[in-house]
This record gives sequence, C-alpha cells and structure tokens, in this order.
Amino acid sequence: MQICQLLKGGSVTLVLSLLLPLRSGRSQEIEGPSLCQELRPDPCPVKDRLYETYLWSDAGHTYLRLSNAIANVGYGQLYFEPSGPVQSGKRPVRQRTQCVTVDGDTLYKYYYPAQEFEYHAGQCHGHIHLGKIAMYSIRAYDSLSAPPGVTLASGLKVGFCLVNGNRYQQDACCGPYQGTQPSNNVFLGCPEDINASFNEGISVGWQDEYGYFLADQWINIDSIQSSGRYWLESVVDPDKFIVQASSANDTVRIPVFIVYKDLYEPNDSKGAVDAMPIGGVNSSNLRTCQTIVDNLTIHREFPPEQPCNNLVFGGDVDYFKIYLPRTGGPGHSVAIRFTDLSGTAFKDGNLDMELRDSNDGFVLGSYSPDDSEVISLDGRPAGTYYVKVYGRTMSEPVANSNFYYRLELSLPACGDVNGDGTINTADLIVLNCCYPPNTCNSRNVPCLTNARLDADCDVDCDDRYILEQYLFYGGQLPTACTSCP
Repeated sequence: MQICQLLKGGSVTLVLSLLLPLRSGRSQEIEGPSLCQELRPDPCPVKDRLYETYLWSDAGHTYLRLSNAIANVGYGQLYFEPSGPVQSGKRPVRQRTQCVTVDGDTLYKYYYPAQEFEYHAGQCHGHIHLGKIAMYSIRAYDSLSAPPGVTLASGLKVGFCLVNGNRYQQDACCGPYQGTQPSNNVFLGCPEDINASFNEGISVGWQDEYGYFLADQWINIDSIQSSGRYWLESVVDPDKFIVQASSANDTVRIPVFIVYKDLYEPNDSKGAVDAMPIGGVNSSNLRTCQTIVDNLTIHREFPPEQPCNNLVFGGDVDYFKIYLPRTGGPGHSVAIRFTDLSGTAFKDGNLDMELRDSNDGFVLGSYSPDDSEVISLDGRPAGTYYVKVYGRTMSEPVANSNFYYRLELSLPACGDVNGDGTINTADLIVLNCCYPPNTCNSRNVPCLTNARLDADCDVDCDDRYILEQYLFYGGQLPTACTSCP
C-alpha cells in the first residue's frame, strides 16, 4: 500500500490566461503577451528518499536525522533569483515561471515574490540557501489506513541550496513528471557570496537531495519517550509561497519505528558480553536453560561529527554468549523472529544472524529475506559460542533497520541443573536437593527440568546416577531432558 495519505489526487491543467490564482497578498510581474500558457513547476517530496534515518544524541538531546529529496514533476522550472539588495544578511527572492504563446514558439516570464536567500554556515553547507523550503514532523500512528494523529515533534522550517542533484526516478507519491526533462544539468550549484548574481532551482524531471548528515536534517524527539511506530512527515513549501501546478502532493508520510536501545545493551561485541554475569538480569551472557530473549532491537545511530566526505556509520550489532554442554542434536538451534511491540510476527525489515566460535570466528550464518533466521546446532561440538545479530544494510528504511526481534534458543542444556552454563559437580550438588530424603528445599532449584535425565518425571537417584556417570566415568547424557507438565 502506498502511503501518500490521500494527499495526491485530481488532475492538473495548464493555465491559459493571466487570471492566475494567487494567494492572498501576492502580486506578479509580467513579461509577455496577454494570453499564453504558463508552465508552472510542481515540487514534491520524494517518498522513497525518506527511508534513510539515524538516531543521534548530542548535548543531552535525542534527534531523528533523516534524508529528504524534492523533485519537480510539473510543467516548467522551479526557478528562483534575487529581486533586491541584501538587507540584514538576507536577500529578497522572486520566483520565475515561463509562459509559451498559443502558437508555442516564444517563451515569456512571470515573476512572483517568494522567500529570502540567506547564507547557511552549518555542517556541509557554507553557501546560499532559499529559506523555509521544507519541514519535517513526527505524528502519532494508529494504522496504515487511519489518518495521522497529533504532531508530536517537528523540526525547523529548513532552507536549501536548490540544484539539479539527480535525475528523477518516478516515485509512487509524486508520480510522473509532466513537462520536458532537459538533457543537461541546468542548476549546478549555489554561491557563497549572497551579493553575487545567481539563481537556484530544480528542472523538470530532476530532484535535489539532502542527506541525513547535513545540518538541520533532523527532528528533536526528546518529547517522544518510548519506542514505537510513528508517522514521519515531510512537507515541501510549508508556508505556501511557491506558485505551482498543484499543491496536492506537497506532503508525504511514511510509517517509521523509533527504537531506543534495548535493556540488553551494550552488547555490541564479544568483549562486552564476556564482562556480563552468566544469567544476570538483562545479561547477554545467557544461561543454557533460557529459551526466549524478547524485546530486543537493532537500531542505528549517527556518529560524532565527521568531515562531510568521510562519513563512517556503524549500525548496532547484538552479541549473545551461549554454552553447549555437549554436542548438539537435531532439535537444537538458535533463531531470531521479527516481532512488533505486542510480540506478533511480521516482516518489517531484514536482520541477519551468525554463529561465532569462542574466539569470535565465523562458524555459520543465516541470511534469508524472510521474517526469521535459524541456525541448526545439530552436530555442533560442545563449547562456548556467540550469536551475532545485525541489520543487512545500513541503507534499509527506518522501519527496516530499527528492528524489534526475539531470540529463541533450543540448547542441549539437560544436566545443567543450576543453569550456570556448564555441567559440573555443582549441578550434582543441586540435584541432590531434588529428591527425598534430603536436607534442603526439595525441588526449589533453578532450571529443574534440566535434572530429569531419565525417562520419568521424577527427579531421584536414577537421575543422579546418570549425571555421575557423565561427570566421572564418560557416560552420556540424553539429547533432551524429559518434558513434564
């Protein structure tokens, strides 16, 4: 389902007279005949470009950084030029549109007052911008089919150096361009001197792009306290100063996840996990009896400030340490499943998983495009392993890179009675407390199911005998303990 939120619709027709619909207080200067066909632009935020975001923390604040693009899908150039001298560091602007006579052989021009040009000194800028060309917001989300809720956070009304960045590839919400795409790049760049003679704009069939690494490409989300799904909204021309063919496609929205770090962080490396206590609260150093670790996330964060042409991004990686007390059997595996906030499975991204050895060397990997990844432990020798989970690429959409997932474990833990990740004499001591006569609290031990070593549901001397044979005489433990109510 395309998410344009019903903002694009209706046909667009060319204006065939000078009785042009202008907004209140607007005026126009005219060069040309009294009857002509005006070629108006149609700027539109490109939906597909929104799907590139990072969480970023700076000076105690949290931001959602995002990419954006504006395409011109109209009939004529989106064209701006200075209309007066600099005043208080800003320069007035007028928009120019073109007009062709009925016989189609002569182009003439209309001029409309617009915003202001100003120098932007922010990161990776350092040139003249047209002010207030776009605005970004986070809005409450109910469902794909429901209208957006209240605005929860908004960015600044940002300005840009408007140029022909790339040829426009048809977007689901902007649709096809209407006019003639020039074969050469008309708008090449923006000056540093605001007093210079220059113009800025976007040709028909071209788009200008603004990466997440640029200054002001962010929304402060301090007011959004919990992870969840929201609408990310991009609006072109928020103050409605552009004279255009249609304003029906000025706004586009996509559903996004805002995902903060899960409780098992920081677990981005083998070393970080090794330092955690086995089976501790929110520890990624897992006990053999654990079967599900839920509410996990893979998130992305924007790195510290770096040179504009040397940005290095590292996505979140999760490590989990597991122990196989003996060779894995056919029913033993590790798996991850995509889940939403309620635990319901859905495909909303692409995570991959690897099994690593005790030195963090590669053993096996699972890289499917499906909702889950599974690695079998059948035949895998006893020992320590690590499970590594990560996003396939860092260019995945927000909803495809800030993931909720669940880790599911089926390990040969039978015999690890105390659940510390190893099978040794400590388990034998605990097992002695599991059957009468005894002097300790019968059956009040962790991971009691790992003590059912024979075929019945009682924990007794027969189970102790099996464990003793394994520990001292080379005996075998069952592949799985007896499952009992």
